[in-house]
Amino acid sequence: MSVSQQESSATFCLELAWSQVSLFDANLKDPFNDWTEHHLLQGFSWRPGSVSFRTPLRCGEIDITVEMISAITLKTDAHRAIVIPFITWGGLVELSTIAQSELIDVPPGRYAVLFQTGIRNGRSWCSLGLLESPVMPVEPVILRGDEDLDPSIHLLMEAEPAA
Repeated sequence: MSVSQQESSATFCLELAWSQVSLFDANLKDPFNDWTEHHLLQGFSWRPGSVSFRTPLRCGEIDITVEMISAITLKTDAHRAIVIPFITWGGLVELSTIAQSELIDVPPGRYAVLFQTGIRNGRSWCSLGLLESPVMPVEPVILRGDEDLDPSIHLLMEAEPAA
């Protein structure tokens, strides 16, 4: 699949496992991240080239959209919305739920990723919006949280690769 300015979105369905959706540079060795209690409270686990997001449901199918965006705009039915920095070196990223994954062509570069998730008709969905980022670093922020997230905590931007 390709996500570029010409083809601005990709949509697919994956089998959700362990309440986790991960986005990482496809060439990254040991791409999945370990989660600490702090990561669970903030809803994501991040390190350069890899981010994993916590979803409201633990398992089942999840509808996923990856799209190039020009502005940070929240969906009205998003339970959670988080912005984090992301970089891809090779232009190929992988979106994975541990159980399944999809490879997506994305232009190499720096991005602000807007992760949004929720539940529609008893089924999980998530949207990952990729906003090309200027040279300045993107500050992580929880824009919308639910009862499982603590938006007041200091956001930890360090994770170890999962063993």
